[in-house]
Amino acid sequence: MWFRIVILITLMVVLFYVCRPLYWKISATIHDIRHNKQSVREGTFYKLLFAGAR
Repeated sequence: MWFRIVILITLMVVLFYVCRPLYWKISATIHDIRHNKQSVREGTFYKLLFAGAR
């Protein structure tokens, strides 16, 4: 009985240490994609603004 508990706790600790960096990498990638989309949108806006100002 106690053997199952030890295996379960070990598995949870391993999953925690494996999944945490994975989670940070995925969330950072999503953040970069959103930021890139926004900077592309801003670039288009400024191009239109400067084209209209001429």
